[in-house]
Amino acid sequence: MVKINPNANNFIDQYIENLPSFSNEICSTLRTIIHKTDVTIIEDWKWSRPIFIIKNKMVCGFSSHKNHVSLTFFNGALISDKHHLFSDDCSAQNTRTIKFS
Repeated sequence: MVKINPNANNFIDQYIENLPSFSNEICSTLRTIIHKTDVTIIEDWKWSRPIFIIKNKMVCGFSSHKNHVSLTFFNGALISDKHHLFSDDCSAQNTRTIKFS
């Protein structure tokens, strides 16, 4: 069972609020879209990043970097990438990432 940080919502609010404007807008939009995909999604805070959980499984998370925002799917290898959205610079076996700039 995944242990949820009880302060996750506040941490995520602060995280997004303190980002530069380009990544603040991207992260805010991603957060909204993620919540619209499933009403049972739960926000969590792990590795100093927002993480989203459904049915006790980590689904995705996002993080801001100097020139982009990464949206990582923890079981992304199971997702079809017919539009070639996933970046090819990750060597992780199961995760896949989309970069927004």
